[in-house]
Amino acid sequence: MYHALPGRFPEYAISDRPQYSAISLRREMPVGSVLIIEHTGLTPIFGRSQGDMIECCVPCRCQKPIRTCSLCLEGDRSAYAPGQNHIARVQWWETLIFSTKRHRSTVNLLFDLDGTLTDPKRGIVGCMRYALERLDRDPDSFSNLERFIGPPLLDSFYHLLGNEKEAQIALTLYRERFSTVGLYENKVYEGIENSLSELAAKGCRMLVATSKPRVFAARIIHHFNLDAYFEFVYGSELDGQRADKADLIAYILSQEKLDVADTRMIGDRLHDINGATKNGVRSIGVLWGYGSHDELSAAGADVLCDSPSALLECIS
Repeated sequence: MYHALPGRFPEYAISDRPQYSAISLRREMPVGSVLIIEHTGLTPIFGRSQGDMIECCVPCRCQKPIRTCSLCLEGDRSAYAPGQNHIARVQWWETLIFSTKRHRSTVNLLFDLDGTLTDPKRGIVGCMRYALERLDRDPDSFSNLERFIGPPLLDSFYHLLGNEKEAQIALTLYRERFSTVGLYENKVYEGIENSLSELAAKGCRMLVATSKPRVFAARIIHHFNLDAYFEFVYGSELDGQRADKADLIAYILSQEKLDVADTRMIGDRLHDINGATKNGVRSIGVLWGYGSHDELSAAGADVLCDSPSALLECIS
């Protein structure tokens, strides 16, 4: 029986990704030996190295790029939490890959989607107009529909139409177009991907936290190839559950067992800031989306960020 402790086996960096390193096992241990991994504060990734790819042995065999493999474990992810012992047999791999980032100092970043990661104006406004037209309402009689980008849509339609029944019908009609066309009438803000890459290299743990139904949000993140940066996409349910940003953040904190002191909410509307405040989470208001400087300041954002390129320096 062997213990893999820092310094016990020679470590080496993998490719150009400084947040990962590895220990060679085949040269050090006979095949079949039992290995107890005790990297307190480190995240083991069960896998076999294959150049810049690894094949997961437990439990998903995901064949994803190495930078995302530690983030794609399915099932009970708590079983692979940092700081726990992990027991396995050496014949499963030639090399043990593990993340070298220290989770005690990791900042957990919860990203809003609309108006923060992507600009959805064309799709959201187009689908709102479609719903209003189907209800025989003139969409041109409603000014500035883009102001409803961010808040829960059912609330927005209620504000526009004045009664709950029509608001629910409008939401159904909205989703009729959005699910096939509208969600792709969207674009990633310039500079976002570079910033996400920088944050990942610094060891930040990133999750999406959007009031948009998760079924749509996950498709958008995947469509724009942003899923490599995010551990999980959290959103509301189609029945409206967790559409309130405070409820959603509370759910994420509970599910991921996050320390509020190490967590930041990043978003462009007052709902993001209020939701963070209600959960004791610091907030970063972004000024490239659909919330104004005055809106975010009045809501109590801890930090205001002018551009995606400034995100790294805004996180403290």
